[in-house]
Amino acid sequence: MSVRTRERRTGCHPIVSGEMAVMPRATRGKIASHVMIARTWIDGRAGTVGRAVGAVWKVFMAAVLTRELGIAIDAVPIHGSGIDAIADYAGRVFDYQCAHPELARLTFWEGLELGDPVAKDQRRSRSVDKVDRILAAVPQFTREEAEDLLLTILTLADASQALPNLDTLYTGALRGDTARLARRRAVITTIVRTWGREASAVGVLD
Repeated sequence: MSVRTRERRTGCHPIVSGEMAVMPRATRGKIASHVMIARTWIDGRAGTVGRAVGAVWKVFMAAVLTRELGIAIDAVPIHGSGIDAIADYAGRVFDYQCAHPELARLTFWEGLELGDPVAKDQRRSRSVDKVDRILAAVPQFTREEAEDLLLTILTLADASQALPNLDTLYTGALRGDTARLARRRAVITTIVRTWGREASAVGVLD
């Protein structure tokens, strides 16, 4: 049964009726991205209806982001110890975001459209756990340094997926250019490795 036929018979789109939960992950991400665009258009033009859609959309976003970010955190663990382990982690985060660009785009949209992160407490606890794992790998870091480094890794890895037009404007690269992505990955891991060695050296001296 097609989506339109099912919608006519039940009055519900599959996102609302719960079918989204059993869809393939890539399909969920694409639907979320398309619904994000539609919701933004409605919210800007439909007054009360837009606000009602916005309330439903926030619940939907909470479910999608909490699930997908949880999957991402578990899918990219930190292996080993020392700053080389963190640089390796940064490279694998970049690889993951390249494979799942919808996650970075939804996260950027959330920051632009919503005043506060959805499912904040749950997501914050997962973030704190990741900072703890960085500290375990590089105990010379202060907690603030580990937090800043994690934030830097995530923003660098997310940016190329959430802001793809910048690649076109500044490098002339086409989307999905593997050589360009490899260079970008190398830059990110070099930044992490260089900064981490400097910070950990200061920690030893202190």
